[in-house]
Amino acid sequence: MLSYRAAVPPRRPSLQIVRILLFCFLSLSARAAVFTAASLSQADVQSAIDKSSIGDTILLPAGSATWKAHAHAGSGIGGLAGRTLKGAGIDVTKITDQCGALTGFAAIDATGNNVVLEGFTLAAAADGHSAILISISGRDVLIRRIKLIDIVVRGIGIDHKTSGPHSTGVMHHCELRARSYTNDNTGRFQLVTAFGADAGAPPQQNTAAGTWGQPPPFGTSENFFIEDNVFWQDAQGDSSIETYYGGHVVVRHNTCANFEIGIHGNDSGVRSGHIIECYDNTIFVTISHWKGLVTSRGGSGVVYNNTITANVSVRNALFLQSYRSAGRLATDQPDVSLRFPYNMGQLDGSKRYDGNTPVANGTGTHTGSKNARALTDATKAWKVNQHLATGTVATNDFLQTLYIWNRTDGSGGRIMSNSANTVTAALSGGKRNCWNPGDVYVITCGYPGLDQCGWTGPTTFHDTYATQTLTPWYAWSNTFNGATGTNALPFVVTYLDINHTSVVQPASDVFVQANREYYNNTVKPGYTAYPYPHPLARETGAPLPAGKTGGGH
Repeated sequence: MLSYRAAVPPRRPSLQIVRILLFCFLSLSARAAVFTAASLSQADVQSAIDKSSIGDTILLPAGSATWKAHAHAGSGIGGLAGRTLKGAGIDVTKITDQCGALTGFAAIDATGNNVVLEGFTLAAAADGHSAILISISGRDVLIRRIKLIDIVVRGIGIDHKTSGPHSTGVMHHCELRARSYTNDNTGRFQLVTAFGADAGAPPQQNTAAGTWGQPPPFGTSENFFIEDNVFWQDAQGDSSIETYYGGHVVVRHNTCANFEIGIHGNDSGVRSGHIIECYDNTIFVTISHWKGLVTSRGGSGVVYNNTITANVSVRNALFLQSYRSAGRLATDQPDVSLRFPYNMGQLDGSKRYDGNTPVANGTGTHTGSKNARALTDATKAWKVNQHLATGTVATNDFLQTLYIWNRTDGSGGRIMSNSANTVTAALSGGKRNCWNPGDVYVITCGYPGLDQCGWTGPTTFHDTYATQTLTPWYAWSNTFNGATGTNALPFVVTYLDINHTSVVQPASDVFVQANREYYNNTVKPGYTAYPYPHPLARETGAPLPAGKTGGGH
């Protein structure tokens, strides 16, 4: 007996499913629109951008153009959030920026998340009127296969217009060239400037999303990556890459001529750069004024597996600069308020925004009478006047000046004298400006300075001190002219004397010390680099741009 099933007709999709699929198709189509600029003029390029939406691509035609106007909110062009700006290729689409060196100005304002820039050449004007060629500020920004030439101020500015979340993303297979100079000590350019997300906030505060309020992002995607690029300069710039205001970058697998990385310091009235990761780069040095691969005035970093070849005599060192510890800042007047001077002043214990940890045997409680003008601590046995300043500015000696804080009252003052168990100082800035029984005191030289070398966020500001995290610098496996090991690229600590001359720190410097703030020839414990290449840069068949590479050859 045969059995069978009746044929079941195929189910037709419901009308609702058809509508959903159609909506998705139309949405994807809408997000993938392409707009081609009628010409390379600023007006036509901005017009194409204005017609586009997030997810669209704006194509730039082949040719050359000079941009002179401010077509978008004070910049050359803008409105690129979520969009791709794509030229016909390096040196095929070429733009010259002649819009003027205005503060905060950029030829291309690429503010916004998921911006993609690729396939063009952008040159600074011959008259030097170019502030920032490209400004970026956003998440998952991708810059690839572009060339920036004749840079005289800044090539790419990261986060220079924001106090919001810091930028992330990658720049790869690009070429950045400074203007050529006949004197190798005349350039003042920065090829890339990472301003960080603490820009615009009062220096004694962290912004809500500021990087100095967060732990350092070593080995994570929370950085801007600069990889597989060519950097070229034939003169000493301000730095090839410079960071400010908590800026942090990963610099890896680049080929560079006379390349330098600088971390700015708060001695000049800004928050320092936060961290850098610098590894697997090849650097050729041909100028005698080369400052070194890394020159840092704050923050922390790792420097490893870099290969440096110099055909001139230069200093093979990684410089950690302790500019606030002595020298030109030694005449600074005490500032016991929360107000920041433009120059943050000497690191001497008198600033509420520094760490102000106690010197040896320099903390306790007042055991004397109420409303006392001098501190008494019956448990101490100090040497007479051991807490006075040592060193002299005139001979450029290191100055260690001591300050006393009443942590209970919030007042502080420069120490004028001390006996075996008393300290005399004129207190100010507090509630009572005197001593009561049980008041907690701290005698300090200020260490650690806010944002100083070897320290990172998170930062917490208290009434009479700030707290940060000891995060030493580490360097290992670097090669200088074929030599490796401790002496191939060691850390050297310097400060500026009263003549603005860089001086190697005296042994008495308590602020930046070996095997505490930095470690030579030592792998950073627990450190793992972020995967290479960056996920946004994983393309096949993307060659390095042609042209001069190491040493200009």
